[in-house]
Amino acid sequence: MRPIKECSLFFIAGVEGSGTTLLLKLLDEIEDFACLGGNFISNNHLKAGEELNRLTTALWASPQPSTQEQSDIISDINAVCVEDPVNSVVYKRSYPFSGSNLIPDLADTQKMGRQTKIILIRCHFFDNVNSILRRDFEKNMDDALSRIILGYRNLYKQINTLISSGHQLLILDYHRLIDSDSRQSELTLLAKYVDAPPHIIDTWISMISPPNQIPDLVQRND
Repeated sequence: MRPIKECSLFFIAGVEGSGTTLLLKLLDEIEDFACLGGNFISNNHLKAGEELNRLTTALWASPQPSTQEQSDIISDINAVCVEDPVNSVVYKRSYPFSGSNLIPDLADTQKMGRQTKIILIRCHFFDNVNSILRRDFEKNMDDALSRIILGYRNLYKQINTLISSGHQLLILDYHRLIDSDSRQSELTLLAKYVDAPPHIIDTWISMISPPNQIPDLVQRND
């Protein structure tokens, strides 16, 4: 067994409905990677994923835990173990997650693992809202809009802070991933960033398909 503190950590950040779970599933195809959630956990790592989800829920709850409690939670996160030969852990929490009050903090992720790299995946605002409605995360348009705006407000601030601090960051576009003309180049960026073997790109391409649409809402794909 290997604790997370000895692994590289790739944290996927994105507003709900941006394709964060898709990225988890793609990276799960890399041999020495383990995906530990939010809602997708690699085979044989269910216990570790559930524990990491529990700890980050406590870490990013509102109201915030005390400084000492935060430090203790991050120590517990780093002690969560994965099975050898895992060298890299992939984790994600959407902005927001589990309702509208739980917001990840990218500054905390920099204290997790041996080193942390951020992958930001972005999506057109309209499609973020559609995704929330399509999956019944919210029941009406106003609540879906409020939830997405809350996510973007927090994510935008954190990403700008991250960039100004010089931390490593990859920005991917969900629509370029699902578009057959741009998919190859977008996945090449991802493979290079996570140091994946080039042949994995063919596997990734076969896994991607356009999402279902909401038929009674206006769609524009150009």
